[in-house]
Amino acid sequence: MEPMADRDRRGGMTALRTLPRALVVGAVVLLLAACAAGGPPSPSGSAPSNASPAASKSASAATSAPGGRLTQAQLKVRLIDRFGDLWFCDPDFYPVARDDEGALAIRNWVQVTADADGLAAVAARLGIATATPTEPQKLAIYHEWKMLRAIALDPAGTDAWRFDYQAAPPPPSSANGTRTTGTIDARGTITVTKAEPGLPPNCPICLARGSLVETPLGAVAVEALRIGDPAWSRDGAGNRVAAMVIALGSVAAPAGHRVVRLTLADGRTLAASPGHPLPDGRRLGEVRVGDTVQGSVVVAADLVPYQGGETFDLLPSGLTGQYAVDGIWLGSTLRR
Repeated sequence: MEPMADRDRRGGMTALRTLPRALVVGAVVLLLAACAAGGPPSPSGSAPSNASPAASKSASAATSAPGGRLTQAQLKVRLIDRFGDLWFCDPDFYPVARDDEGALAIRNWVQVTADADGLAAVAARLGIATATPTEPQKLAIYHEWKMLRAIALDPAGTDAWRFDYQAAPPPPSSANGTRTTGTIDARGTITVTKAEPGLPPNCPICLARGSLVETPLGAVAVEALRIGDPAWSRDGAGNRVAAMVIALGSVAAPAGHRVVRLTLADGRTLAASPGHPLPDGRRLGEVRVGDTVQGSVVVAADLVPYQGGETFDLLPSGLTGQYAVDGIWLGSTLRR
């Protein structure tokens, strides 16, 4: 059996396990082309054109914490000012845009205002007063607020934090951005350890942890499956057939990742990333309430925050590579 892939040091964690090549020809090279996401995510590298022209892109106007210390949100703004816009998996766009970003800004404004430090830091950077922002101003704030949420700061001793910052390539877009690692202290002093070309982030398009995959032995959580385990699949005529798991993949879910929680009128339900495919070619992120999925009407298709750490996928043997979660048939992102 081939070894599990090492952690990808330039993106999220990816893992791939496959049967011996003699049993499954061409079943390797799957995760990097699918579940681990290929290509850069949709708009996450440049601010909307309606951002205030008075903004100098500086966090200096934001109110600091007592003693001259900056808030976590202000520290993240310092990183954006220094290295440019973050290259991240924007949950509103990758891999399927669910709505106009302006409409999403209005819809999610309650979440933005609940994050008082983040709102203050972003509004100060953009030069926008938060008392009565216009809709275009809300969009500008929302766009950058999502970026702040995706930046991770890890403790590095007293009053200092480590960062691993993936900056988006400047327009016109090139293949690589810039990845910078280092530390930032409580007063915003940045120390760079290393700077190098960076690859696009790995954006998950797979199942939520705990998704119950149907097998001849009963339902099994996707993260508990192993190569060689039995699973139900479908043949070319749509008939259910016994199959075997021939590939498994997982990818780390970035901060702010959201999944579609799909509920059908007959009670079937599942949760997976917006880009996960249905057998008919639709992505979950494209499904709306009132649509029909496999003979039942969609009663909910909510985009909800994901806290599962990683998302998962599998590939069963057979012609179609399809499998079922709670009676809902899915395609596999690991199938070429």
